[in-house]
Amino acid sequence: MLANWMNYGLYFTSGPLSWRFPLAFQLLFPILSIPIMFVLPESPRWLINHGRLEEGLETIAALWGKNLTIEHHEVKAEYYSIRAAIEEERAGQVPLMQVLTGRDKHKNLRRVILGAGTQFMQQFTGVNALGYYMPTILTVQLGFSAGTAKLLAACNATSYLGAALVCLIIIDKVGRRILMLYGSIGCCITYIIAAIAMKVGETRETYRMGSLTVAMFFVYYVIYGTSYAKVPWVYSSEINSIAWRTRGAAVAAATNWICGFCITQYTDIAVTNMRWGFYLLFAMIVLCYAPIVYFFYPETAKRTLEDINYMFDEYDTIFLGKHKELRQLSRPQAFIDAEFDRLSALRLVNNGKDYDEKLDTDHVEDIKSSKSKESVEHV
Repeated sequence: MLANWMNYGLYFTSGPLSWRFPLAFQLLFPILSIPIMFVLPESPRWLINHGRLEEGLETIAALWGKNLTIEHHEVKAEYYSIRAAIEEERAGQVPLMQVLTGRDKHKNLRRVILGAGTQFMQQFTGVNALGYYMPTILTVQLGFSAGTAKLLAACNATSYLGAALVCLIIIDKVGRRILMLYGSIGCCITYIIAAIAMKVGETRETYRMGSLTVAMFFVYYVIYGTSYAKVPWVYSSEINSIAWRTRGAAVAAATNWICGFCITQYTDIAVTNMRWGFYLLFAMIVLCYAPIVYFFYPETAKRTLEDINYMFDEYDTIFLGKHKELRQLSRPQAFIDAEFDRLSALRLVNNGKDYDEKLDTDHVEDIKSSKSKESVEHV
């Protein structure tokens, strides 16, 4: 948004300021980010995985908020559930070649592909094709003046920011799958209408069809902003196991940037040669995402990361058609029972040791009770 408004404002200037200021302004954000990095806590799973158990417990309590202490049963529940999952994962570590050939219990290769797939889908919605070339498209294809095109691009970026903020609010309430399905169908419809309007506008009703096309671009960005703008980044970080989370995130980010490069590299040529067909192409691509998401992407909202490990360990997750619990938004009862079993097993293994090494029976029963109530509330 800032870049588009800056582009519009500097359009009315001349001289070195018009290009030097945008380049220098970009330095502000990394400079502000550096001191923040020193006060950000490590994740609880990283701390526990590296033996810093007390710090991990304190971080969990801090993240829960509500003035909860490390003695609170919800804090302890998450702490011991994380520990149990980490210990199980350590016991089941396999060589890299087994992972790459899909022969490991945790199905890490499949999880990496799912995470990277969301990033592929994000870029091949065509968002950067429109984002980077919006002023050019508005002037060359739709006949707007350069100043008007830059103003429209800035207004569009502002509405996009608002939509992205809405996504942050609803992403856990609505779920990842629903947002991706809605985004696929919604983006497809806007592309089809824009393509038809652009085709009709080549011969008649040029101004009205151009205005309709611009309106569809605005609607597209609102739909994209509330779906594929944020969901892939969340999904790719959730879907991977603890051992493969860093590598999975790296593959997902690389997929995003490589696909983004490919899209932007050829957008100018494609727009020139395909004209309205360029948008029809993306309409067909994003429509294909709907069945892919529905049948192959399990829900990760309202699940713990340990739930996701259990899901890949125990279910045939290639095709979700026969597993309703992997598609539902509420946390499945099977996942709640599995967490109780992990906590019970950890209690039995560490029975009689110090506070950091045990889980009392009353606490286990509290977890069973609280998780069962949570399941009922979700349903």
